[in-house]
Amino acid sequence: MRIVSKSEVSRQPRLVPLPEAESHAFMVSHYREPTFHFLWHYHHEVELVWIRQGCGLRYVGKSVERFEAGDLVLLGSRLPHTWASALDQPAEAEWSVIQFLPRHWSEAFWQLPEVRKLNRFLAQSARGVKFTGPAAWQIGEQIEALAAQPAHSFESLIQFLAIFQRLLHAPFRFLNGAHTAGDLTDPDQRVERLLEWIQDHFAEPITQAHAAAGVKMSPPAFSRWFKSRVGRVFQRYLNELRVAKVCALLAGQKIAITQAAFQCGYNNLANFNRRFREITRLTPTEFRSQTQQMQEQHAREFLIRLGTHGAVRLGPKAQPYN
Repeated sequence: MRIVSKSEVSRQPRLVPLPEAESHAFMVSHYREPTFHFLWHYHHEVELVWIRQGCGLRYVGKSVERFEAGDLVLLGSRLPHTWASALDQPAEAEWSVIQFLPRHWSEAFWQLPEVRKLNRFLAQSARGVKFTGPAAWQIGEQIEALAAQPAHSFESLIQFLAIFQRLLHAPFRFLNGAHTAGDLTDPDQRVERLLEWIQDHFAEPITQAHAAAGVKMSPPAFSRWFKSRVGRVFQRYLNELRVAKVCALLAGQKIAITQAAFQCGYNNLANFNRRFREITRLTPTEFRSQTQQMQEQHAREFLIRLGTHGAVRLGPKAQPYN
């Protein structure tokens, strides 16, 4: 585990937008990587994290605790968090994550008597919830089974609800006191509105000067503010987002690479090729070829991360591009 300074977990956490959560009832992902990478962040989505393998320190709000295999934690919306691997971690890390936006289910839904108990519990998750006892491992295995199912099906939605039904009856403890629950983040509404604007206009010829004017800052002040809030300089963030959009087009449609680049905001092919390789470590042609092979080998959708702020979810068995 790399040494984490006190200032890293006391400064403003980074907002990590999850665009895919805007278009689905929930997301579920399974990961296997050498280590957990320290990224002090928050997002709007409620998150349920299950650790199959790995150990180290878990940071949730003002709580810092050691974690190990079998760790199951529910994180409320906007609750800062991260995991960091221990130096003596015996093997690679393996974990599963469910993320969803409760507001997608509508205010009327959450007032129904059948879900009021769950609604109250999700409100309490703003403090961070650690599940204990044998039930935690059993629920973790349910999460893994959900991750192995075809994504975005009615059957997967039923499994998702069954997991939260079991959580309501599992023993747990809070990770943060009630008096600190509403004080763990002070989100800057300007950065949230700005990231939404970038999502809507990424294909247009926007610049840092445009973005700075939108939040009424000078370009130098904007540059410092954006990097401190998002963890990337503006142009890097924009390129990661655009390249992720190009990757989604290349993997999911019979579209020429040049056309995909133009549709995603690149009007200079030399610059596009440089940025694409910088972020993916592949040429666009190599990316298309490799993802087609991966799609043919996978039985369900899977996620490819592109930098810190870019990602593309790929479906199985894509048809070869001619």
